[in-house]
Amino acid sequence: MSESSRAAAPTSNTTAVAAEYVSIATAAELTDCSIRTMRRLIASGELRARRVGPRMLRISRAELDRVFAPAS
Repeated sequence: MSESSRAAAPTSNTTAVAAEYVSIATAAELTDCSIRTMRRLIASGELRARRVGPRMLRISRAELDRVFAPAS
């Protein structure tokens, strides 16, 4: 097996973790809100986001479910 083929195949654990977090744009689409609203919710502390790079934020799907759960 060559080195390039070993490096190209992500593990299932890495893929599963990546699927649990979404970008602000994706979160906005999933919740039918604007990106600006998502950023406001993060800034106010109502929505928790995780920084994964110097400029990248990701939001967990569980956090979206928590904040955007239907009122009962």
